Amino acid sequence: MSTAVRRFGAAHEVVEVEAAGMPRPGTGEVVVRMDLSAVNPSDLVTIAGAYRTRTPLPFRPGYEGVGTVVAVGPGVEDLRPGSRVLPIGTPGSWATHKVAEARWCFPVSDDIAREQAATMYVNPCTAWLMLHDRAAIRPGMRVIVSAAASEIGVMLVRMLNRAGLAPVVTVRRPDSAARLAGLAIERVLVGTPADFAPDLADVVRQGGADLVLDAVGGEVGLALSTVVRPGGQFIHYGLLSGVPLPPETWQRAPGIHFEMFWLRNWIHRQPRAEIEALLRRVEALIRSGTVASQIDSVFPLDEIGAALARVGSARRRGKVLLQP
Repeated sequence: MSTAVRRFGAAHEVVEVEAAGMPRPGTGEVVVRMDLSAVNPSDLVTIAGAYRTRTPLPFRPGYEGVGTVVAVGPGVEDLRPGSRVLPIGTPGSWATHKVAEARWCFPVSDDIAREQAATMYVNPCTAWLMLHDRAAIRPGMRVIVSAAASEIGVMLVRMLNRAGLAPVVTVRRPDSAARLAGLAIERVLVGTPADFAPDLADVVRQGGADLVLDAVGGEVGLALSTVVRPGGQFIHYGLLSGVPLPPETWQRAPGIHFEMFWLRNWIHRQPRAEIEALLRRVEALIRSGTVASQIDSVFPLDEIGAALARVGSARRRGKVLLQP
């Protein structure tokens, strides 16, 4: 069984489930039987057509999941049937089996639960790289995290707390702040920029922010950019609002370092050893609970319509997973 997207649009309308036989690996490839796959906002944005210039139709969706190697093609030496792996680098994880290049399959330690293994790539790797590779957080920084009640938002707050930092955060609704209970937070900004404008004015009066991590874009991202101090940093890594950052975001703040961060760009520029080292760091953070994902629900692959509906539900709390 597999899934396919033949036209761009809302995921619950355009993702198709189709029968598929057991694939055969080519040279340098393996076949991975997917154990669990994750549904991420980046999947939905891609399916909607945000990156259509680099996403030819039709394509097989799903960028994250964990599985077991069941067949090995010619030229593959480091993997064998039975190896537990993350097949990253290409889509196609929303399927019973995925054909992947062996060089893009990374081992997963046996003690990592499969739900955490299925969600250890996109969010944890993005969070760690933004804080430690792109921003180099340090004591005393003031950091703002938008969409802090999202899975990656919570991870970022936990990681900042580990570094001794209590960030300013934004959430859409008052009840969303419950996800941050027990974490060190400087202040919670609730609602729209109009709602939390006085809070942003206070941040400016207190010297501004050193770093903004924005997963929302649109008016929220624009508003947060206005409180970054000269020489500060604004990292934009998601588009939860579905609205791009307005051009004036960077045009009116020439003293700020703006960066668009995409995990796939970093991954495709690194040698394998660097990616392996990153994943070992993530495993350690999963064991400590710092980047452990909250799991909302697991749906059979042939009920993907219901799974995608759950992703869009206001009642969802955590990640939605697919089980082939």
